[in-house]
Amino acid sequence: MSNGYQVFVDARGDLSAANGVVIDRGTGDVFEVGNWPAETGVIGNLAASLDEGVEIPRIQGATLLGGSGRNVLVTGLGEPLDGVYRPERPGFWRQNIFLLEVTGPSAATITDETDVVAILSAGGTAPVGSYVATTHGEDTYNASATFTLVAVGETGFPGTPNDIEVEVLAGTAQGGSYTSTDGINYVSAIDADWTLILNSDGTADFYYDGTAVASRAAGLAFDPCGRYVSTTAGLPMNAEFPDIEEGDPGDVNPFGTLVLVFSWPATPDLDIGVEFLGETVGYGYSASAPYMTWSGDDTGASGDETVTIDLAAAWDDGMISDFADVLAAVDWYPPRGGSGPASLAVTYNGGTPVNYVLHPGNIDTPAVTPAVAIRVLADGTAEPVGSEWVAVVRAVRKAPMAGLAYLAITEAAGVVTAAEGPLFASALPSSGGGVTYFPFATSDGDGRLVQLHEGALVW
Repeated sequence: MSNGYQVFVDARGDLSAANGVVIDRGTGDVFEVGNWPAETGVIGNLAASLDEGVEIPRIQGATLLGGSGRNVLVTGLGEPLDGVYRPERPGFWRQNIFLLEVTGPSAATITDETDVVAILSAGGTAPVGSYVATTHGEDTYNASATFTLVAVGETGFPGTPNDIEVEVLAGTAQGGSYTSTDGINYVSAIDADWTLILNSDGTADFYYDGTAVASRAAGLAFDPCGRYVSTTAGLPMNAEFPDIEEGDPGDVNPFGTLVLVFSWPATPDLDIGVEFLGETVGYGYSASAPYMTWSGDDTGASGDETVTIDLAAAWDDGMISDFADVLAAVDWYPPRGGSGPASLAVTYNGGTPVNYVLHPGNIDTPAVTPAVAIRVLADGTAEPVGSEWVAVVRAVRKAPMAGLAYLAITEAAGVVTAAEGPLFASALPSSGGGVTYFPFATSDGDGRLVQLHEGALVW
């Protein structure tokens, strides 16, 4: 159990405060403040947050205060309908079993697991406005009496979704920061061809130029965090050779000539290193090697370099049997400022060139970033291969908005009669009329929280 009123920040930029008590020093009366766990052990209304298992500990008995600017606050009837509704995906906010769904500019509903509880009345701007109870809502939550709920956006509404950070554990897929405007589509800040898209069933896909290169099998529909495993199409981005048993070479030479043409448009200067049978050609390596010739270093803003490999001669000399492996590393030469993808055209035995996209690194000469592993088989197949890789996606922690966490303490004749909270607002309300607003934590909006009070409040 956390100490009373301790404030925590989750990855979305929302605040939660541990529940506490207010004790009247004169009478000794104790007032529980916060969304206390029920006898069933349910932990308040603290909803799951982006990457919460990594970002923050679970808080035993806590109240979600908001503070990210993305939440909708519903009031009007009390528990269980009142509370902070958190964004799941565009147009959807949730609080426990209750789902607020926007269906049009002035149309929205609040539903439970059975049916519609309340409907946005005319004149509202979804999702904010007044919601009138349905018959199901009245019968289920208010002893068949009518009621109205009021939904307002918290301070700063509608706040933007979190950025995410993608860490690629192997290969050349694009890591780094990805930004989103709608909470479903995330775009690389470095290369807009790289995207991450959440699906409504909780799966998610990591794309390059419209092709899914890694996927997350399961998760929350509003949470992009987790472990993404490469798809079949994404394997070549981790340029390694899967194990294969060497077979009988046979009596007839099945191989020919492999030609690799590396090219790049409008950005200088690509360096390559092509390895075959333990020898490498390219700038900073050898100009030639057994069975390989290299066209030489091209330092232009656009250009190409060609490596030709005589696989037939290697077979004749007994250097290969029923397959041949060729590994190419590519890097932009940093002093020239090149960036982005490059192209590779693979031609085998004079056939039609097949084009592939490569993702160079930015490491100084010689090139060392493995970009493509080409396995040539005796049946004439010559295409990139690779090994499984994993990308880990984490939410970038957002600072809570500037404001204060506070309690509302009501007194009559110097005796505490009620205590409410914890609450959060951009400014502390003015005390008066028997109500005192007591701040116990502040946020400066830049990530700095100051805890003014924790533990039981003796008033």
